[in-house]
Amino acid sequence: MAEIALTKLASGKELYVEKHNPITPGEREEPPIVFIHGALGSSLTFAPCPPAFPTRTCILYDVEGHGHSPRTTPDISMHTLVQDIDDIVTHFGMGDKEIDLVAHGVGTILGMHFARTRPKRVRRLVLVGPPLLPIPEEARSRIKDRADSLREAGVHSMVPLITQLGLGSKARENAEIRKVIEREIMRQDADGVARFIEALSEFHWDGKLPGVTVFVVAAKEDAMSNYKACKKIAKLTQGKLVEMNTGHNVTFEDPEGFTAALKTMLSCSESKE
Repeated sequence: MAEIALTKLASGKELYVEKHNPITPGEREEPPIVFIHGALGSSLTFAPCPPAFPTRTCILYDVEGHGHSPRTTPDISMHTLVQDIDDIVTHFGMGDKEIDLVAHGVGTILGMHFARTRPKRVRRLVLVGPPLLPIPEEARSRIKDRADSLREAGVHSMVPLITQLGLGSKARENAEIRKVIEREIMRQDADGVARFIEALSEFHWDGKLPGVTVFVVAAKEDAMSNYKACKKIAKLTQGKLVEMNTGHNVTFEDPEGFTAALKTMLSCSESKE
């Protein structure tokens, strides 16, 4: 069972949110799981996951300017993006609960910032295909240039890049997977994606995430987030490196393998003291 709607938050912003497996009062309650997609993605990224966690509330949502969520904020920033997560969880009456965060691509930056600024709120943090971090200072201007190029060229310009660099060898030969990813890209708003990228480019990280248990998923054929970047983040966060035999789009390429690995990563039941 799932609650799916364009949800009005306390800030007045409306975001598309899916709440799966709501817990009935009186049932044993485990930490909710919040899923964060990356640029050019949506809640569809993690659609295979909720059925694997029937006893846990799973929240999937479209970041502002992605999927079904409209652009409503004049200036999207790290602060507004993180506040959205807080507001979503609070909207469903779980604002005081410890949560698990699962994030993909550049969405991992958002997950890391939430965990860094609210460490007591996060039990487990799963980073799937994170970018190279900390972001080199000289790269920030290049990121903003890419955002401007995306606005000018449109999201269709990203299709060849994502379907080549973002897919593993087996997936590149699978026309159905390529078609799903192309449709996902084409339904995004170029300016919304550009604003998201620009906001995340302001992320400054000292290499630490104290008090949070971290898992880093490294796809062996990922040309967008290379293995060395994942290994570096796992080392800096004292996290565990989990390998997948796919490209960057792990959940599309091997949904069964990813959900099985995720169940293991999130299986530990104890909470932090």
